[in-house]
Amino acid sequence: MNYTPLNEAYNIHHINSQSYSQSIIYSSNCIFCQSQDTTALMLNQDNGAFRHCNNKGCRKNFRANILSKPIDNYIKSTTHLKGTN
Repeated sequence: MNYTPLNEAYNIHHINSQSYSQSIIYSSNCIFCQSQDTTALMLNQDNGAFRHCNNKGCRKNFRANILSKPIDNYIKSTTHLKGTN
């Protein structure tokens, strides 16, 4: 049986690194209240993809938006995967 090493168990691989031509940069703005006072929840594991808002009226956890530009044909090649909502 193959066991996952403990120091790799919580690594998050939710973005295909080949979808972006550069390193992936995440927004630090809260998606609920637009506050810039946010903290990365697991900076070493996901580079700031999951964040916590420190605004007293919000204080929510969220997944940050990606600011990096995807490769040229990424949007064109994935349009068929989007829902019709």
